[in-house]
Amino acid sequence: MTALHIQRYFWLALIVILQATSGAVVRRTARVDITAPTDIWLLQKLGADIDRVDGRTVHVYVSSEEFEKTSALGLAIAWEADPAAERFRTLLAQGKHSGDPLEAYHDYDELTAELQSLAASRPDICLLLSAGRSVQNRELWVLKISDHPASEEDEPECRYISTIHGDEPVGTEMLIYLCRHLIDQYGVDVAITELVDETEIYILPLLNPDGNALGSRYNANGVDLNRDFPDRITDPDNTPTGREAETLRVMTFFGDHSPVISANFHGGALVMNYPWDSSTLPSGMYAACPDDDVFIHLAETYAAANPPMWDSPYFEHGITNGNDWYALFGGLQDWSYNWMGCMDLTGEISNDKWPDAAALDELWEDNRTSMVAYLAECHRGVRGLVTDADSGLPVAAVITVTGRDMPFYTDPDVGDFHRCLLPGVYRLQFEADGYQPAVVDGVVVEEGPATRVDVSMAALARLELADVGVAEIEGNGDAFLDPGETWGVALSVRNGGTKSVDDVSVTLEVADGPASVRSGAAAVGMLAPGAVVAVAAGDLRFQISGGASCAAEVVLRVIVESSQGSATDTFIAVLGEETGWTFNAADVPRPIPDGDPAGTVTWIAVPDLEGAVAAVTVQVDVAHPYVSDLILSLFGPDGTMVELSSGNGGSGDDYIHTVFDQQAGTVITAGQAPFTGEYRPEGSLDVLRGVAAEGLWGLAAVDERQPDAGTITGWSVTLSVRTCRRYATGDVDSDGVLTAADLALLAGYLAGNVPAGAIDPAEGDLDNSGGVSAADLYLLKRRL
Repeated sequence: MTALHIQRYFWLALIVILQATSGAVVRRTARVDITAPTDIWLLQKLGADIDRVDGRTVHVYVSSEEFEKTSALGLAIAWEADPAAERFRTLLAQGKHSGDPLEAYHDYDELTAELQSLAASRPDICLLLSAGRSVQNRELWVLKISDHPASEEDEPECRYISTIHGDEPVGTEMLIYLCRHLIDQYGVDVAITELVDETEIYILPLLNPDGNALGSRYNANGVDLNRDFPDRITDPDNTPTGREAETLRVMTFFGDHSPVISANFHGGALVMNYPWDSSTLPSGMYAACPDDDVFIHLAETYAAANPPMWDSPYFEHGITNGNDWYALFGGLQDWSYNWMGCMDLTGEISNDKWPDAAALDELWEDNRTSMVAYLAECHRGVRGLVTDADSGLPVAAVITVTGRDMPFYTDPDVGDFHRCLLPGVYRLQFEADGYQPAVVDGVVVEEGPATRVDVSMAALARLELADVGVAEIEGNGDAFLDPGETWGVALSVRNGGTKSVDDVSVTLEVADGPASVRSGAAAVGMLAPGAVVAVAAGDLRFQISGGASCAAEVVLRVIVESSQGSATDTFIAVLGEETGWTFNAADVPRPIPDGDPAGTVTWIAVPDLEGAVAAVTVQVDVAHPYVSDLILSLFGPDGTMVELSSGNGGSGDDYIHTVFDQQAGTVITAGQAPFTGEYRPEGSLDVLRGVAAEGLWGLAAVDERQPDAGTITGWSVTLSVRTCRRYATGDVDSDGVLTAADLALLAGYLAGNVPAGAIDPAEGDLDNSGGVSAADLYLLKRRL
């Protein structure tokens, strides 16, 4: 190690100190003795970062504030030593004299040189890639090992990742050992040679290089990366937007591949952990996933070849269901399975997070056979190619095993699929955009190589709808949908396929809302490939009910059909003209009583806006040093309550210009304090649609726990209000059409010759005067 390396470690260590003195949250290790599994949930709500659970002892990373909060709740918490951090500091101190601060462990520069050397030594089977860069601009190196590493082939892809927590470096070293082993034994060992020739192996040894350089669990922004992935329970939006750089890189890089199985390696325990990690079930309860049997087999395959793991006194056969051990939200494992169809395990492969370097050889002996045997498991189950029946080109298909509610996917580059299954008889379902679904029954899977199932999918006509919109046919002429008016749907139909389509027709339906179809079908005829036909608004008409309330929604569905396929578009038309109003609270700032369940409420008086509420957004500013103490709720003038946020943000501070909007992309439970920007509330603001705006709107704040206190420093409510002008059709006999009979009936009613019950006077009030008169008779005559 050069003097430059030592200087770099010095400055990185100094950064940690500066972060601590500049107000960044500093977490230390502590142990909590719990009395029930529900205490784990409570610790997570308080913001504690759970490291592991040993029986009734939970090892956590907490700030001083979180420590005090936990203690105040009566949980037995005590600071404890952090052996990994102590080991890191010892290595740094020793490195001042030895010139090698990490001894046999690789730092980032050494890892880079090692991987470059390995790739250069065997370019025929190695290709060094980068998944992108970390927060501090370090490459996230991925070594691909396969017989044709620059090509995508009909082979299963496997993935190993390590050190998502920077202070758990054993996995990094084991993966370096594995790379050397595969390269050295290629062409020598028959099993290794076959594995490399028939598999695409991706190895990312160091996912958190910034944290590793600091001897820290967290990345350079202080985030636990294994809590930062989309989560099917708490953060079900599978988007990389707003995530840490390292998380984003993994999602995008491996999103372009289709790993069949994978594992991510950790330290601090000795067990193979399988899904689900997160569940609606309480922590400490078994949460089985759809492929529970396969995961148990995979976990036991790894553990069985690792004697210390298999003989664990804590976990039978050295394996555990994630939620049964402790609930974890935002983990790499569940994201990989839920959104990629990749069977991922979390491998805890060393009780000591940062053991003495002398122990690495023995740890490799424990893990060598396991790592190779686990990779070989990707060749069991089913495999095949999915191609276009006409062109033979690959098809991006979604595949489901009947009875297992978890799809998996073909690799779009080749069209190949691979799925681990245990021996049995299965039914496979294949679906792809623009193709006729396919089903293969009676697929027999035996012990040994995967059963091959190749599928050719027949392309559909690929009918497409475009330029869908509405136009007024009969009404007030003000470009807004009003009660009583008739509107039409205009659109274009396109044949986006390669085959002609016969007997194309378009149908209009009112799926929901106060409207009815007046003319619901239009014939298009034959469409050649690429042809586009416009359907005029007059062909597809719907009428809004005269009694419809303003801001009501009409859900319209347009269906284009043919004997070769169909397409559907559903959209919403909202009644009335929309205007926006924002009202600010005048009775702020308002203190929030500390630890008082009664809380406080601040009110805004809204005048009569002569319309119905169509949408509500709320902006809040709350100063509080521990925001997870707070419950924030909005009250409408009719007493309707919407919970905005409850117990979110851990030990963080403040809501700063926080906007709660039902259309926001991120739910508040997935945010981090201080909360800024836009969030979806925990409750639904849509329950306030249609209420009268006039009255008192309230923001309630409850501080559930002492000792921290806060203040509502400001808030506002923005109301989108819709107003309407009812359109009277003149159809006073309610037969659905306007004829001379309506004119005669209205004239007779005005002359006193027709009883009141014989007509619908609301439809005769053409001038919106509130009653019928000779003026209405005149207007009706003009319409006819």
